[in-house]
Amino acid sequence: MSRSYTKEFVQNVVSIALTCGLPVERVAKDFNVDVEDIEEWIAAYKDTNATRAQNANIHRENELLRKENASLKERIETLKKQIALFEFTLD
Repeated sequence: MSRSYTKEFVQNVVSIALTCGLPVERVAKDFNVDVEDIEEWIAAYKDTNATRAQNANIHRENELLRKENASLKERIETLKKQIALFEFTLD
């Protein structure tokens, strides 16, 4: 039967495991946790951070595309006005 841990506990153990430079086995022993549990928590943490980074990149790209789209719409409107003006002067 596996034990349940609070979110804060898991976050602390993962933080220590990733930053202290000690082997996961040592961290597991110090916190009386299975090595497999810590490895799962670290994998989940890395997946979450990768997803966040990917979402941030997508958000940035969307913002840039929205700005470019607005700029292109402005240029189209300007060109339409210039064409209308040019056609008027030909008449």
